[in-house]
Amino acid sequence: MHGFELNTLTVIARESYEEFAENLQREIEEETEIRFGIVEPHQFAQIPVAGNGAETADLGFEQSQSLHEHLRAQGYIDACGQIQDSLRKALRDDALELPEEFAAQRADIAAVLRKLSGRLKIENADKRRTVRPRQAVLESAEFKALWDRIKHKTTYRVTFDNEDLLERSINELRNADPIPPDPVAMAEGGHCHRSGGRRGKRDRRFGHGRTR
Repeated sequence: MHGFELNTLTVIARESYEEFAENLQREIEEETEIRFGIVEPHQFAQIPVAGNGAETADLGFEQSQSLHEHLRAQGYIDACGQIQDSLRKALRDDALELPEEFAAQRADIAAVLRKLSGRLKIENADKRRTVRPRQAVLESAEFKALWDRIKHKTTYRVTFDNEDLLERSINELRNADPIPPDPVAMAEGGHCHRSGGRRGKRDRRFGHGRTR
């Protein structure tokens, strides 16, 4: 049925936005076994380390635990592994201090810490606001110069001989390998009749077509 006066769906939320975000993050943590905001001793064990030649190996649990202790000594995490604001600031400013032995893995270690330090970002649709363009910027000479450089569109054209295309298509179809008919199996009265795709003869005794 049509019409908003009849087809109206009303959804009543049973939880606040904060509760929804918290529950969703908890479900993700349970499914992925990753706790947001917590650094655990084994977290860096699978970071690849270059070995002899082209072979690579994992950093390992002992090295991961050593790195975990360093983060705690630097005040980046507390005794429970909870990430502190000092670590977030160091990651933001690219000022993460690591022992020299982990210099080659710095980028991978920072990537793991960024993943753990950031809480799941869930936007609250009720807090959306309209952002109006700054008209003075749009009318400035700098913006117009930029627009003149990026406003051009690219057009592609394809030219071909229609008659030649038809002739070549017909020849390809004629020279193509034949398509074998699909076999058909029909069971009647406990007997199974198979056909290689040939048209079956009508059996008047049963009043319908049957493959022979």
